[in-house]
Order: sequence, then C-alpha cells, then structure tokens
Amino acid sequence: MKIALVYDAVYPNVKGGAERRFFEIGRRLAAQHDVHIVSFAWWADQPRGVGAPGVTYTSVGRPLPLYRADGTRSATEALRFGLSVAKPIFAGRYDVIDCASFPYFSVLTGSLAARLSRTPMLVTWLEHWGRYWQDYWGWKGMVGRMVENASVAATQRAIAISEFTRRRLLSARFAPSPERVSVIYNGVDFAAIDAAPLDAVRTDIVYVGRLLAHKRVDLLLRAARILRRRSPNLRLVIVGDGPELPSLVALARSLGLSEAVTFLGFIPEARIHSIFKTSRVLVLPSEREGLGATVLEANAAGTPAVVVRSAESAAVDLVVDGVTGFTCAPDPVDLARSIECCLDLPPASTSEACQAFARRYEWNDVAQRVLREYERARAAS
Repeated sequence: MKIALVYDAVYPNVKGGAERRFFEIGRRLAAQHDVHIVSFAWWADQPRGVGAPGVTYTSVGRPLPLYRADGTRSATEALRFGLSVAKPIFAGRYDVIDCASFPYFSVLTGSLAARLSRTPMLVTWLEHWGRYWQDYWGWKGMVGRMVENASVAATQRAIAISEFTRRRLLSARFAPSPERVSVIYNGVDFAAIDAAPLDAVRTDIVYVGRLLAHKRVDLLLRAARILRRRSPNLRLVIVGDGPELPSLVALARSLGLSEAVTFLGFIPEARIHSIFKTSRVLVLPSEREGLGATVLEANAAGTPAVVVRSAESAAVDLVVDGVTGFTCAPDPVDLARSIECCLDLPPASTSEACQAFARRYEWNDVAQRVLREYERARAAS
C-alpha cells in the first residue's frame, strides 16, 4: 500500500508530538508498505539517513518559520503549506492519505485533491480548539475558528489522538458521524527508554517541551519557589526551547531560583530518556494539550507526573491520581502541594505502576491500529 503522511513539520528537525507520531508510525509501516512523508523540506540541509528509515520524503518547498515573534503559529506558513500540498497529493497516486488536522488549510486543499484523485483521506485530529481560538488570537480567532470548522466539514474519516479530542471533534458543527472517528493515542518507544543509561544530572523535577506561553512554565517556576522554602536543595531541570526562554530565565532570576533551575534547551531524545530515569517527577503545567506524550514517556521510565487541569488539556486523562501522579489546579500553591505529594509516593511501587500504565501505549501497537484504519478507509472507498 502506498501511504502519504501529510504535515508541515518533520521529526527530528522539529520536535513535537505530531511530528513524532508520523515519524514513528511511518518507519514501522515502511517495513511492509511504501510510506511517504509530504512536508516542507526541513531535511534539506541534513545528512542522508537522518529521517525515518525506509520512508520517502516528498518536499513541497522550503520551510517557513512555524511561529511568530509572539509565540503564536504563523498564518502565512499555514496558508502556504495548504496551497503547496494539493499538487503532490493529487499526483502521488497514493492508496491512502493521512493528513494532520493542523494547520487546517492542508486539510481543505488536501481533501479536494484526494477527492479529485479518488483517494481515501483520513484526518488525524491532534486538537480541536473551538472557543479557545478567541483566547489564542483575540478577535482574529474568529477567522481561525471558521477555518477549523471548515476543516471539520472536510473530514470524512478521522483518527483522534485522545478521547478528549474525539469528544471535542464530535461536538463541533459539521462533525463526521461517530463511527467514522476512531481514537488512537500516541505511543512510547519502550526499547529506546529501557536502553537509555542513567543521566549524570539528577533532579527532583523535570519539564520537557516547547517554551511557549500556553505551556505555562512560569507556573512551575512559581511553584518551585514555594517548594524551595521547605526544601532548599530542591532542583528543577527545564528541557526545551522557544520564544518564552528569555522571559523564563529572567523570571527564575527574579524568584531567586538561578542556582536551582537548569535550562538545557533542546537535547537529543536519548538524553531526555536518561533524564526521565534520574528525575523524581515530571511536571506538565500546560493549559492546552492534545495529548501530553511526555507524561507517557516519563511513566515508561518509571517516573510519575503532575499535570495541571485545564478545559483545553487532554493530559489529565493520562494520570491515575495518587498512583501514577497527581492532577492539580492551575495555581502555584496547588501545583507545589501536588509536586510535594508526588515526591512522597513510595518509589518502587510507583515506578512499577507508571510503567504498567505506559505499556498500554507502545508504538508497535499504535502503528498496527493505524494501519487497520487505513485498510478500512481503503476498503470503504
């Protein structure tokens, strides 16, 4: 089967959940199928062999910056990608197309090209924002919401990456029928995590992710200041980069945390696995998450998680309160209390519970479930 995976960024050049999903699924299905990743040419300046083994990379042009100076996604980049994917989708003679929901314009042009070429297309819905558009973009959010609604209407068959996203998608106007929306979570590479050595850095708290405003890493820093009053030797490691980095470094300094917090920037995935193994708790303070895959990866390493509750976050579904971690209110005091509770959990039984929970989400199983959805879509076309 000839399969196209369509998204505007690729892993490992861009390190995000959607990029990683197509990378992991693509390299596993490439053993038996002809898999193509259709994207901007992020790989153009990279040595050969950096991408997913066995996968063909199809360029639709040179990449534009994904984010604007204020940390929000670039509408120019999204529109250009949408206009660029129609031709390769139409001309690719694919048996099935899997197009990521974001950045929306690619769903609109891709679905038209797929219909003209009589090719079944699924849309992998990473998130559904709905009313959140106004919080994200102000009055311009009305435009974003209209484009999102149009993308929902263009979706004939969907894969949602969480039950949370499926519920949001089905509540939207013009939603596909429930039997056409399946749920397949992102996965965990247990073999890679098991193989990772212990890191030289040993820390109490770790955050892993992009440094964007909605990730609310500032909330974590304020909670860390509260915890340091009780535990002066407490350490925090922040892994990731993004437009919020300068303000977060300044905030850590103003809170008197310069000696307690280490900003590592983007680091190789293998080292992230190692740091998970030597950390006592992962914290995910984000106000918006389509899934929260770092929770599963930390669990696979035996590390519990504290996740901040939010109406826009699916990550709370990945925590068994009091067993694999805790959820809490978006408040520094409650976050500090939950981190303290997590640090007090019995290490051995907590590690075992975390790993047992994460084993439900192994990438090999995820890839096979996705393949079955592709086969269903092809048979129904």
